[in-house]
Amino acid sequence: MNILNPKYISNKEVNSALFGGNILATRDQLGEDGTYDEVATDLGIESIRYPGGSLTEHYFDLANPDNDLVKDINSGKPIDFLPYSEFMSYAEDTGKSVTIVLPTQKYFSHQVDGNGDRYAQIDEDTLRGFVQDTLDGIYGSPSIRAFEIGNEYWGSGQMSSVEYGRVSSRMAEIVNDEISHHSAADSAFSETEIVVQMGENYNFANMNKDYAHYDSADEKIAALNKDYDLDLDRSILTPGGKISWPQLANKLIINEFDTESEQNAIDGVVAHIYSTAPNNLNSRYFDLNTINKTWTE
Repeated sequence: MNILNPKYISNKEVNSALFGGNILATRDQLGEDGTYDEVATDLGIESIRYPGGSLTEHYFDLANPDNDLVKDINSGKPIDFLPYSEFMSYAEDTGKSVTIVLPTQKYFSHQVDGNGDRYAQIDEDTLRGFVQDTLDGIYGSPSIRAFEIGNEYWGSGQMSSVEYGRVSSRMAEIVNDEISHHSAADSAFSETEIVVQMGENYNFANMNKDYAHYDSADEKIAALNKDYDLDLDRSILTPGGKISWPQLANKLIINEFDTESEQNAIDGVVAHIYSTAPNNLNSRYFDLNTINKTWTE
């Protein structure tokens, strides 16, 4: 018999709202063609995120969400894609709520600022049309838990933190406008959220290498304030006296939510946490602590 020896007991309730599943539109199938629905039932999954993670940025076309074939980004060969309507109808029929991830990668102009960051150029008509049709139940009418703006902007999104801030702030505003003006805004969609990604200092969004030539932390702070029109002080430093680049990434995103309409449009911040505990216990908490130090100020 296995015996659990908890280090402490919390009085905080863990309920079903904290659990859900991803469906990967390029891999998972429903009904006779797949087993996802059976597994979801067996696991008791009540909420599902569609169309998945990085594949959202590569393949999900808001202008043609029911496309059932897409081209593999590597081989160019056609691959199956689970149509939006099929997923939404399945979720409605089985009483599951949904989180819909909106692609962001293509919503930029070729114009850049002095730091090389691109400006947002959103296909507003397509985005509004997709959200309107979703809210109107054109594709099915499950409970919509959230619209999530992009997936891991620093990786599959292929953008900097500033760029993500620019595109997510405007997209969130547009989505919120569509929800707010829908006839069911105060009923069916009263609890539908709009969530954005937290900032990370990875891959396309990595910044520490750009400021490595400065000798001191104070010099880096001064340069960052000048380059990005920030008001950083030594509170951005780690206990070891170095720049907290993850905190900076979040501040850069937040800085682009520079109107009241954009700020009021979002309800939450998403963190993708991949725990490596017990080898690294901090992996459980680092991102959440970063959010608390930046977004909740």
